[in-house]
Amino acid sequence: MDLKFNQNLAKGYKSPSQIIRVLSEDWV
Repeated sequence: MDLKFNQNLAKGYKSPSQIIRVLSEDWV
């Protein structure tokens, strides 16, 4: 998974699991 596509969204999260969860929800 390329996290670069949503760096702005992931900036507010430090926990990888949180980032993955948010990105997954944003995908759907």
